[in-house]
Amino acid sequence: MILRISNQTELETSPPCTIAAIAEARFRANSRTALRGVSCKAEGGVIVLEGRLSSFYQKQLAQEIVGHIEGVVQVVNQIEVVSCDRSGLG
Repeated sequence: MILRISNQTELETSPPCTIAAIAEARFRANSRTALRGVSCKAEGGVIVLEGRLSSFYQKQLAQEIVGHIEGVVQVVNQIEVVSCDRSGLG
């Protein structure tokens, strides 16, 4: 089975395809490279986002990306927003 994530990215899946794997593939496919460092854990329809980003915009963007994945019923956004000099994000 092939799951199309974006126009450029496809994720080959074998049942069961996990929500966390789909979310992380979408972060990798996103043009904002900072999102690639966000990690995901999923259980049932609840997905938990963790990591460090340099703005609240990026934090919200990560939440929006995973909120539209089929099967997600709740997003727990535990991403920490830190200034660039403290985050190591550049």
